[in-house]
Order: sequence, then structure tokens, then C-alpha cells
Amino acid sequence: MKKRLSSIITVILAALLLFAATFGTFGCDRTEPSPGGNGTAEPADNTQAPADPTEPPERHEKQNVAKIILIGGQSNAVGASLYTYLKGFLDDDKYKALGKGYENVRTVYYAGEKTATNFTEKRLAINDPQKLFQKTRYGMSITGTQFGIELGLADYFTENYPDEHIYIIKCARGGIPIKGYWLEGDEYFERLCEMTEKCCAVLKDNGYEPEIMAICWLQGENEGLADSLAKQYYDWQNSVATRLRDRLKEYAPYGGIPFVDAGISTHWAYYKTVNENKQKFANDSPNNYYIDVIGLGLEYNKEPHNNPDLPHYDADSMWNLGLEFGRIIVEAYSKVK
Repeated sequence: MKKRLSSIITVILAALLLFAATFGTFGCDRTEPSPGGNGTAEPADNTQAPADPTEPPERHEKQNVAKIILIGGQSNAVGASLYTYLKGFLDDDKYKALGKGYENVRTVYYAGEKTATNFTEKRLAINDPQKLFQKTRYGMSITGTQFGIELGLADYFTENYPDEHIYIIKCARGGIPIKGYWLEGDEYFERLCEMTEKCCAVLKDNGYEPEIMAICWLQGENEGLADSLAKQYYDWQNSVATRLRDRLKEYAPYGGIPFVDAGISTHWAYYKTVNENKQKFANDSPNNYYIDVIGLGLEYNKEPHNNPDLPHYDADSMWNLGLEFGRIIVEAYSKVK
């Protein structure tokens, strides 16, 4: 009996040794020769692949974020629409509320004109964000009767995100091209960067972590006056967006700063060329966005009555453009977070 049991044990041990030699010890993966090699087996690599070096480093979870929207460009960025014409477009309560301003959406601006009610460099030295950024209302333009996309933006965020605190920084001037005014080193490029950095410093001193939701761009009418300028628009706009993103990357969301651009109206001789270049730029990156103002049906030939201001959008169109910017900013910001 003992002899028979010993034989059985011997057979079992032999079988186990054969299994281990064939398939690897106790179920480990069997090694195979590397393809095209000399037949020598290489050890199995069970380590994870290295992280993609192009991925940005992880960022800490921000607390008490101050969300910032930048506005740059020329006169439609400044805002030249007359708020009195909103009276027939908005209900009475909302129209009256425009004079009081939006509490949770605040704006600091520079309109580039000596007659404008601007926030000066002296005002930028104020260390209280509630005083530095005023409640967004009409009149944050060249005159106290005009407005830009900031009104529609403020209304959109108030209606849809009443608990959010949004800070708008607007820097623009009517009639200026990109070249000579908006390329890095030019006056308005540097002014927008300076305003943003000073405002962010105030917010940080008050316990906020500033983060730019988007750069809003309304420009191109000047280039739309000449074919030679319109054809160069892509290169100039690409330079502005690239350099702004680089200069302000300290305040960028995890995935970069969205650049939201509006086309120009049919009033301008070479609007098609400018808008095609704007669309081409939007196609370059998922962080670039283009608003088709013509497709939206925005108008510029009704106001003032009997003497329309053709270069600038009518009041209801400017209001709707602000709402459209708001919708796209929320979509863009949610994607880069």
C-alpha cells in the first residue's frame, strides 16, 4: 500500500513540474520570444505604460473661484447700441432693472475714448473687488446711453447661474485694426493684460482664485474694409489668441482658455473673407468658437430710427449676441474643466 501511494505521489509531482515548465510557475504568464529576435524569450512586462507627456499636470482643486470673462476688440466690443431701444424688446421690470445693474455679474472696463466713463489706472488700484468691479449695467461704454455684450452676458448668468459670481474685464476701442493695436506689445494687447493681472491680484488678495472662463472677441470690421487686410485676418487673429493665452496662462482653466469669436456683419465690403478666416481659426482647436452673426439674424440697420448706425448692432441684436456668448462660454468652460 505504501509503495503504491509513493508511486502516485511521484506521478503527481512529475505532472506538476511538467505543467510549470510549459506554462510558467503556478499560473504565471508564459514568456514568448520577441518578434523577429533570436528566439530568446524576454521577460513579460507587467508595468503600466508611462503617462502621456503631453498631458498637463494635475491641478489642485480650486476653492472660492472667481470666474472671469475678458472682452476685447473694436467698437462692437466697446458697445455702441442704444439701451433705450431695449424698452420695446424687454419687459418693463427687466428694462428698469438695467439701471440698477446685476449684483452677481460685475464689470471693469476701458473704452478707449477720453469722453468715456472709464475705470482709470487709479481706479485699478482699489483693493476691494466689489468697488473695483461695478454692478454690470448699461452705460459701460463710450457714453452712458450705450451698451455691449456685457448686458446680455450678465442677464444670462443671472437667469441661469444666480449663485455664481462673474467678473467681466472689457478693454476695447472703436475703429482699430489688429495690426498696430492688438498684437503683443501693442497698446490694447498690453492694456488688456495689465487690467487682467491687476484685477486678478485684487481678487487673490481677497481670498479668491481667479480663473478665466473665456476671451470674447469682437473685431474685424476694420479689416473688412480692404481685401488685402481681410486675407491676412487669420494670421493676425491667431497671433492675438495665442499670445493672450500664453500671457494669461496663470489664470487658465485646466484645459486652456476658450476663445469665443463673433463674425462681422454684411455691412462690410469684405465680410465674407474675414468671416471665413474666423471660421478657419475656430476649426483649429476645440477651444476656439465662432458665432455666426449672420446666421443668427443679427441686424444693424434699424437704429437710431431714420438714421441707422450701420457699423453697429441694433439694441435687440446686441442683447441677443450677449446671450449667445453666455451660452457658448458655459459650454466651452465645462469642456476645459
